Amino acid sequence: MSEKVNGGLGLSSFILGIVALVLVVFGFILPFFAILMYPVAITGVVLGIIGIVKKQNKSLAGLIMNACAMLLYLTIYSIFLAALLA
Repeated sequence: MSEKVNGGLGLSSFILGIVALVLVVFGFILPFFAILMYPVAITGVVLGIIGIVKKQNKSLAGLIMNACAMLLYLTIYSIFLAALLA
């Protein structure tokens, strides 16, 4: 059974990845959005991993987008913090 199955976990991870990336971008306007990004991204990563184990569509894309959102957040805000402390 190497067939991929359509399921809600992969699609949920994909949607949460899009939401997490949008929250990172809007986090520059209001820091509240950036605070909301981490629970959304972590939930998306967990759903993506479970979806990959169950071989569901879009799980890998969701996992990558959530991981990119977390890395983008860490990169941007560490640069911002370094600029403030310099």
